[in-house]
Amino acid sequence: MLPHQASSEPGALPAMLPTVDPRAIAEAVRTLGQPHREVLVECAFRGSDVQQAASRLRLPPEVVKARLSYALRALRLALQEQGVVR
Repeated sequence: MLPHQASSEPGALPAMLPTVDPRAIAEAVRTLGQPHREVLVECAFRGSDVQQAASRLRLPPEVVKARLSYALRALRLALQEQGVVR
């Protein structure tokens, strides 16, 4: 998966992230607002699918999808600003 093709499915972090310094990822995640950060952590780091995340976070699945999509774009942009990805 290319960095600009981030999916909103579980584990949907861009494929290049395993090569990025974990401290840079943590810093980028901290730039997200709480609602987007909690959905990102639940889906991308804990491996929940949208339905599981919606249940755990007590949110409608559509909200989880929207927040995850935004969070992945914002994460990529934050990493680009740090100069760790193109």
